[in-house]
Amino acid sequence: MSNAVSGLPVGRGLLYLIVTGATWGTAGAAASLVYRTSEMGAFTLSFWRCAVGLALLLAGRLLRGRTRAAATEPLRRRAAKAAATGIGLAVFQTAYFAAVGSTGLAVATVVTLGAGPVLIALGARLTLGSGSARAAPSRSPAPSPAWRCSPSAAPPRRSGRSGCCTRWRRRPATAA
Repeated sequence: MSNAVSGLPVGRGLLYLIVTGATWGTAGAAASLVYRTSEMGAFTLSFWRCAVGLALLLAGRLLRGRTRAAATEPLRRRAAKAAATGIGLAVFQTAYFAAVGSTGLAVATVVTLGAGPVLIALGARLTLGSGSARAAPSRSPAPSPAWRCSPSAAPPRRSGRSGCCTRWRRRPATAA
């Protein structure tokens, strides 16, 4: 079985995800160990991690060869996008490693994981004009506690997201 988008077998794609998750997930712990055992700082550590990553990506590209048709987007625009992505990742990585050094691994990881979706939404809002911030409350999977699932004679319809019925009624106000 292969994925229709990339043409990769599903097993190989899952292997790539596992390796990526393991290397990304252990970067903070590795940085913490490096800080304890050497004089290396966040900028140096981030530089070497990005340099080794770039070398591995270039080697992979050379080994893979050209398998896709030529892109329709101009080379200058693709290079600008790649450079902006690389700079953004380098800044993120350096800030994360600096946070690990100053606040510790746990705090840096929690803040990074929590800030990611916020920064993505902000970036989408600023660059794409996305209205996700306005539309988010109406897409919430479950209503507020003031609402309840209404009983009906027929079995309730199930929604795919939260598994609760899709017919909601306002709860009656209780006397205090």
